[in-house]
Amino acid sequence: MKSSPKTLWTLVDELRRAREQGLVPLIEAVEQVYQPEEAVDLMVTSELSADFDPKQRTTSVVGEREFLSVVAVSRSAGARPKILIADDHAILLEALKKLIELSCTVVGTATDGRTLVTLAEKLLPDVIIADINMPNLNGWEACERLVKKLPGIKVIFLTVNEDRESAEEAIRRGASGYVLKKSASIELFKAIQTVMSGRSYITPQISREPLNIFISRAKSHGAHEPLTARQREVLQLLAEGKSMKEAADILSITARTVAFHKYSMMEHLGITRNSELVRYATQAGLVDPTLERDAI
Repeated sequence: MKSSPKTLWTLVDELRRAREQGLVPLIEAVEQVYQPEEAVDLMVTSELSADFDPKQRTTSVVGEREFLSVVAVSRSAGARPKILIADDHAILLEALKKLIELSCTVVGTATDGRTLVTLAEKLLPDVIIADINMPNLNGWEACERLVKKLPGIKVIFLTVNEDRESAEEAIRRGASGYVLKKSASIELFKAIQTVMSGRSYITPQISREPLNIFISRAKSHGAHEPLTARQREVLQLLAEGKSMKEAADILSITARTVAFHKYSMMEHLGITRNSELVRYATQAGLVDPTLERDAI
């Protein structure tokens, strides 16, 4: 049974009131009006409706059209999008998986960048939702590697990094979307639908300028990377506190090669102390700045 936008809004209001009064389980209330296959989609919209003032539905930044578009996510290209999620925080990863499963098919999860790359090559998802700060291989590096290996794959970064520079770096590495973890849940679904349609999505909390201008500026800024991809891999592992042997085992190279990369980086960057190299890795976004770690 299909419903007009007005009917949907009315039902959402009724579900919210019922839930507040503890009258009926949400899923049962939905199925009284909607077909079972539509119930899950409506659960998403009803859960998210609390983010919006009913009086502002037609004028708010996320208005009725965007709200209703959440239901369309599971019907993009005639099928539920296949999503792969990566985040090193287990509780958040599980919660995110349950949320996304309401309108998409979650084909796998990863807690570090290297596992993400391996799973993506095996599972071939439509969209990857990943954090930036992850161990072993950060999100930027994983994204850059995957968009080269798997043309057409879409990567959305879901992160706490609110600075414009991080969003620009994500675009330079090949990401299609950038959403903040503090955003309303509906924004993530909007980003999924947008990238599935072949467009890019950058949260307006980062920039409200036209998307094409943001992307153009992002690609023109910071294009000169002082380190090679292999050097960045080595630097991240060492800055995370791994020994040269541990880094060598992860990268399938010798400890001597790791040492060569380390001292080549120090010479190239004009750095003489291990602590300075760790600081550089943090400032470059290769490691989580909130974590304490020993010097390389």
